[in-house]
Amino acid sequence: MGKYLLRRFAFMIITLWVIITISFFFMKLLPGTPFDDERIPEAVLENMMAQYGLDKSIPEQYVLYLTNVVQGDFGVSYRIKNRDVTTIIAEKFAPSAIIGIHALIISVPLGIILGMIAALRRGTAIDYAAVGFAVIGFAIPSFVVAVALQYLIAGNGLLPSALWGTYKHVILPSIALALSMFAYYARMMRSEMLEVLGQDYIKTAKSKGLSRPVIIFKHAFRNSLIPIITSLPVVILFTISGSLVIEQIYSIPGLGTELVKSVLSRDYTVSMGLTLFYAVMYIVALFIVDILYSVVDPRIRVAGGSE
Repeated sequence: MGKYLLRRFAFMIITLWVIITISFFFMKLLPGTPFDDERIPEAVLENMMAQYGLDKSIPEQYVLYLTNVVQGDFGVSYRIKNRDVTTIIAEKFAPSAIIGIHALIISVPLGIILGMIAALRRGTAIDYAAVGFAVIGFAIPSFVVAVALQYLIAGNGLLPSALWGTYKHVILPSIALALSMFAYYARMMRSEMLEVLGQDYIKTAKSKGLSRPVIIFKHAFRNSLIPIITSLPVVILFTISGSLVIEQIYSIPGLGTELVKSVLSRDYTVSMGLTLFYAVMYIVALFIVDILYSVVDPRIRVAGGSE
């Protein structure tokens, strides 16, 4: 286990370095400078470029940025005066994370339960209703759901339609973000459950006289969860890091909105900081999934993959 953790840690460092390098040079391909939209004298512009190190060559800027990142310094924003990148990410992360966590709490358990019920009631009205709901929920874009919720619920004064400040502002965007994930996990769980129920070891368990709850929960359910766990890192990253469309519709000051603003304004440090933040979240999530594999299915060994 120790050697495996060291290898994974080294792989994580290399991956982050590659992401930083690619993102840095891609950002430098954008035309202009962070100060093009400001009407300032040429002499002042030269001083500002020198202050932020933008007067240096691109390789020199890359080495300087990489050195600062290693020391934990992600720079300051060019767009927001006197604000460092770490503080901006911390402030913008909270609204996105609150909505994302609520969406996960709603979508994942309910989707798994609905998919499981549909699989166990295959061919019945419950199955058809669950599949139909999942298809509709997966097909309708989240922004359509968000606008519909604003019109039907917020429009009648039941909940606030936009802005940010109280817990009531969390409900509608969380539901809008959760619907497609709920439908996705319902379909996935139903498909995986049906496949597992047709395996030989399930038939063997039945022939041994094991009770139906034992067969379903101890054997079928646990094995059906493996593909779902595999998909969780991407879903968690998407939800917790923020949905740009949802944040725009409900005027939520989250990470997604901040990322777009930083790219459009060529705020390199904020864009790079957010990119690195997303990368770290995703890599850590993948590592957690590897650990969870061995918990869900003891035949899978994290250290070597041997059975």
